[in-house]
Amino acid sequence: MTRKGIRLFGAYVKENIGGIALAICAALMLTALFYLYELPKEPLIYALALVGAIALLPFLLKYAYIKKRHTELEAILNNIAQVLGELPPPHGVLEHDYSDMLKKLDEARNRLTGEYEKEIGDMLEQYTLWAHQIKTPIAAMRLLIQSNASADELAAELFKIEQYVETALCIMRSGGNSPDFVIKNCDVDETVRKCVRKYARLFVLNRLKLELSETHITALTDEKWLAFAIEQALSNALKYTPSGKISIYARGSVLVIADTGIGIAPQDLPRIFERGYTGSNGRGDMKATGIGLYLSKRMLSMLGHAIWAESEPSKGTRIMIDLSRDELEIE
Repeated sequence: MTRKGIRLFGAYVKENIGGIALAICAALMLTALFYLYELPKEPLIYALALVGAIALLPFLLKYAYIKKRHTELEAILNNIAQVLGELPPPHGVLEHDYSDMLKKLDEARNRLTGEYEKEIGDMLEQYTLWAHQIKTPIAAMRLLIQSNASADELAAELFKIEQYVETALCIMRSGGNSPDFVIKNCDVDETVRKCVRKYARLFVLNRLKLELSETHITALTDEKWLAFAIEQALSNALKYTPSGKISIYARGSVLVIADTGIGIAPQDLPRIFERGYTGSNGRGDMKATGIGLYLSKRMLSMLGHAIWAESEPSKGTRIMIDLSRDELEIE
């Protein structure tokens, strides 16, 4: 018997020590009875042999079955990737229970693996698209440098690169079910002014008018992610408004960023907040990544805010952010 076989047999004996002890006790009691009644030894030997055979035969048969099952399961363990359907059929109530547990665990593992692979695939897709998109302002800067362009034009392209990098960082921070939210009362007018100052140079270069009205909204939110959503709306408004103006105002608790740009096609409007969806406008000029609005909606929804769009082709677009929400703990 091999060392592995000895360990298996030892484990089997230890597992059945109660039955072995019971058989030994029965033999001892039988021997004691024969001695007390001074019976002949020959019948005692036959009786002990019979008791031993009755106890030993099922013991050995069960060990042979256990050894066979152990060999089958050990072979599967060496190839753990195989499906549970190839496991030996269960025998007995407990084995059926364990088999059901394994199947449910395997289903949960497959579900989690699928979700993880999808998340990784989506992230790779986003970063691949991001890598292609960031090449555009880099190439533009190279051409501007070669043509001795103005500092303002170079700064505008550098700003686009900074925005792409910021978007990539936001994608990383948005992962998981608990992003780095800091919930507190936020002066929306101050947040809007910060975002507008950030894009001021592009307003000048694009010769677009800005109409900024006080909203007088104090929102319970995460200021960083609210600013990200406002910046995405401003970025799109600047990108798709060749002339005219961009307006920021409030309708009650709803913040509105409106432009007089090219608008959004009716068939695209319901899908502009989907991951990776760029619509006909984005496909036409190859500037859109389909990430910003998706990420804005996702994070605002987690904060309890709604965001939606209203648009008509050639008449402009309005991005609406509802900042009303239930009270939360303020940090």
